[in-house]
Order: sequence, then structure tokens, then C-alpha cells
Amino acid sequence: MDSYTRTLVISGAQLPTPARLLFTFGELTGEYNGVYPVIWKAVLFPPGNSPPSPPLIYNHQLAFSHPLVTNDIITDSSVFQIMSYGEKTALQKDDKGNYSFSTPVQGQPALLQALNRTGLDENLTLGFIPSPIPETAPTPTVFYDHVGDGSSLVIGPFSP
Repeated sequence: MDSYTRTLVISGAQLPTPARLLFTFGELTGEYNGVYPVIWKAVLFPPGNSPPSPPLIYNHQLAFSHPLVTNDIITDSSVFQIMSYGEKTALQKDDKGNYSFSTPVQGQPALLQALNRTGLDENLTLGFIPSPIPETAPTPTVFYDHVGDGSSLVIGPFSP
């Protein structure tokens, strides 16, 4: 998968009431069964003639992560693995309780795959690296709740 960057600047004109524009990579309606879309960015526009928003920078480089969740809020990612289509990786846990992802290996063409090999049910996210710097933790866009040990997430072409 090719990585690319997009910069968005949004303007509101003569709004009668405050407005909030939400950017997601999935629908926010319906019932969810273990898969939850995440709001990527939110822009608030006050009433009247609003100045343009600060730039929203989107870098299209996918990554799986093992999220840290506090009070139902994703607060950080403990570990992550940058992925390309056609690759698979595995979340693992060592004897000291440290998590890591395996180095990606060849998987099925046009798919991303993450296996859970920790011995426990784990939460996983799919997200985007927010900048071209590969050490930057991904911004989650989809949250997968309680992925069973030995289970595999297989994700087809994912394009916002």
C-alpha cells in the first residue's frame, strides 16, 4: 500500500448556531458487535463567520495497535505495527507481561491480518500513523473489542 498525506482546512460561513464536524472512518449508527468506529478529528465552528480550521493532516499509513483503555477511552497504544496490504502480524505477550507485534510476513494479497497469540482476549485497533515519522503511535480509527486468543482479524481494502 502506498503511503500518502492529505491536508484538510475547513471553513464555515455565517452559521446560525454552533456546529461540530466529526471525521470518522466508519459509520456512527447501528449496533456494534465488538467493532467500534472512533472519531478521528472533531472541528467546532462557533456561530457567525468562522475562521478556517487549523489544518487537519491525514497520513495514509495503516497500523495495528494494542490500545490502552481507561474508563472506556483509548488513552494510548502500548505497541503498534505498521502494515501494508498483503501482510500479517501477531500480537504476543512475553513472560514478563510485555506486549509486542511480530515482524509482518507475507499474508493474503490485498488483506491485512492481525492474530492474537497472547493467551488472553485482547483489544486491538486499526489506525493511521499520524505523520510520516514511523515512531509516532497510530491514531485509532476502528476499535476491536475482546479479540479472542488464537483469533485473527482479517481486514480487506480499507480506504477512507
